[in-house]
Amino acid sequence: VMKKLGLLLLFCSLTVLAQNKSELSFLKQTIDLGTIVAEKTSKVDVNFVFSNKGNVPIVIHKVKASCGCTVPRWTKTPIEPGKSGVITVSFEHQGKKGTFLKTLFVESSAKNNLVLLKLKGVVK
Repeated sequence: VMKKLGLLLLFCSLTVLAQNKSELSFLKQTIDLGTIVAEKTSKVDVNFVFSNKGNVPIVIHKVKASCGCTVPRWTKTPIEPGKSGVITVSFEHQGKKGTFLKTLFVESSAKNNLVLLKLKGVVK
């Protein structure tokens, strides 16, 4: 009986923990910049807007870019339930021509703790 009661308590505890997870929800996970004219600019800043769709705060631990020409900056404070935040990405395309696809990996405390973001377009 005690073993069954212990398993039941463990199951209930895990269920409660699972219900307290928040979800990181992005407005767009892929942003298409279209055509960038290289003579007009050497850097483009893009905002990936997200919100906390759960009932506990979310902390973004790390945003890792696929290359050094893509530099992310993000909200460092916990994002409260129902609130929004921004990951700003600076794409430095000087000396690059042609089609590009840059990826960013967002690690957070949300239940979807790893989210893939994409930035794409063409530099002419």
